[in-house]
Amino acid sequence: AFYSLVAVMDDSGTLVASASTAGTIEIRSSRDGVLKNQIEYIDDLPIQKLLFAKQGQALVSLSSDTRIRAWDVNDGTSIFDGWATEVFVTGPGKEVVIFVHQSTAYVFNLDSEQHIEQFGVPRYASPPSAIFLDASDPASYVVFGGESQGAWLYSRGTSNYDFLAQGSASRSPAVAITPSTTGEQFLRVTEDFTAEVFPE
Repeated sequence: AFYSLVAVMDDSGTLVASASTAGTIEIRSSRDGVLKNQIEYIDDLPIQKLLFAKQGQALVSLSSDTRIRAWDVNDGTSIFDGWATEVFVTGPGKEVVIFVHQSTAYVFNLDSEQHIEQFGVPRYASPPSAIFLDASDPASYVVFGGESQGAWLYSRGTSNYDFLAQGSASRSPAVAITPSTTGEQFLRVTEDFTAEVFPE
């Protein structure tokens, strides 16, 4: 047996993916632990983040050497790879991967397997702790981050960032941010165990 470095469950609750110290990602049934697939990443340093995407059909990994990859869950093939300091998945079916490298956010669509666009992340929103497609307006992204831990709305194809909401007084980095189904509110959990819904 190998120690798991990081593990994640898909949205349906049926699959669990874990990265081990042996240089593999194991995808197992959450019900009985049966191994569904194993992905080799022996050319990378340890994986520090895993995310299911594309309704559980893809897996996104971020290694400690800042290498990012997207994998096909069913056959283990690589969909794309690049370099990033942070990565997020978003969209109705989590088919959109947004990865950040040197203050630029790159957007990749897993359905079309194509790079869609890129946009700069301003200093006041850096480093971003989360980026989502706006559920109410697909032409916009919601960006969280910066020293204020606030939220900004970025309009696609522009350089415009509109302030949405101020985070709590806590300056601890966010470890998880989840949008509501309407995208009008967000649940944020920080490293100091503070949880808040904003805007109220």
